[in-house]
Amino acid sequence: TLGMHQATLSSVADPANMTHLSLLTLLREGALGPLRIGSSRESVTSLLGPPSDVSTIRLSHSGPPAILKYGDVEFHFGSPSEQHLTLIHADVLTGPGRTVAFTARVSLDPWVLCPSLSVTEFLAAAANAGLLLQPMAHPDPDLVVFSTAAGGQVGFYADPPAGEPPFLWFSLTESAA
Repeated sequence: TLGMHQATLSSVADPANMTHLSLLTLLREGALGPLRIGSSRESVTSLLGPPSDVSTIRLSHSGPPAILKYGDVEFHFGSPSEQHLTLIHADVLTGPGRTVAFTARVSLDPWVLCPSLSVTEFLAAAANAGLLLQPMAHPDPDLVVFSTAAGGQVGFYADPPAGEPPFLWFSLTESAA
C-alpha cells in the first residue's frame, strides 16, 4: 500500500484550489468545514474523495463499511437505516512532524494538536484561541479529558508513561448534535 499512498500524494491538486479545514474549528464549532455530526456518507466522500482505508465492520451484512478513514482521521457512521456521521476521531498521528495525516485533496490545519503537546500547553493555546473547555470525568484515572461546548473532546495522559507522548486523541461525537 505504500506505492498507492505515494501515488495519492503525488496527484495532489494545486494547493491554492484545495479545501482548507481546521481542527480548532472542529473543536470550537463542531464542524470540519461543511461536515458535521449527522452529515451523510455522500457529503463526506464528496468533499474528501475516496477513503485511504475502511473498516472491515459493515453496517449490515452486505452494507457499506462503518468507518471511513482518511489518513489518521476516522469518520464513523450510524446504523444502515440512518447512514449519518456519528463520530470524527483520531488517536494516532502519523503525518509530517507527527501531525495529523489527512487526505491529499484537503489541507488540514492541526492547530496545536501533536503528540508532544502537554496539558499545560493545550490549556494555554485554548485560552489564547478563546476555546472554552470543561474537564470531563473519565473512567481511567490516568487520563485527563476536556470537552468543548461544540461536543469536541481532547484526551491526554495525566502523567505519561516513560516514552509515551502526553496527547492521546481528539474527537467530535454524536452527543454534540
